[in-house]
Parts: sequence; C-alpha cells; structure tokens
Amino acid sequence: MGESYIVTNLCSPEPEIVQEYALNGNSGANQTDASSLAPPKLKLRVFSVSRSDQPDLFCCQFEEQEVVIGRSPNCDIRVDDELLSKMQASISFDLASREWVLQDGY
Repeated sequence: MGESYIVTNLCSPEPEIVQEYALNGNSGANQTDASSLAPPKLKLRVFSVSRSDQPDLFCCQFEEQEVVIGRSPNCDIRVDDELLSKMQASISFDLASREWVLQDGY
C-alpha cells in the first residue's frame, strides 16, 4: 500500500454482540455457541505517509459491514498516499468461511 501501512488485530466479539447472537436466530444456542458464531472484531490501525506518528484506528464488528480503503474521499478508510489507488482494497466478513477477507482492488 505505497509508503503507508495498516496493522490488523482480531479481537473477541463484544459481549453485547455475543448476547445478540444468543438471543437472535439461534434458538437453543447458549453463550458459548453464540461466541463461536459471532464474528471477531477487526481492528485496523492505519499509518499514512502524512501522519505516521498519529495512526487512525478503525473497528469492524458486523458481518454486513464492508470497508473500502483508498485515496478517494468516498472510501470508508481514506489514506493520504499518492501510491494508492482511489479504491485500493476492500475488507469484508465471509459468512461461509467465518473469516475477514481482504480483497485487492474494488
């Protein structure tokens, strides 16, 4: 991604998200089952060329959420780096594999 970079972390889902999975759509699911069904929280720390000493933090929790990264003001995560495409990549949660997926290009 040019001279900018992104550090990613996967974290356990927030307790209220796990509780929502236990209550909705999973009749009979207990807290442990719901915890394995809820998507892990994705944290992105973006270090851009112009602000490498002050990274931006973004969090993604929901599987319906798709995040677009690039230079364009229309992107969810805008990175000020001339070497990036206007829409460089997207991140989304794949329900089939239960994983966050980074796709180059958009």
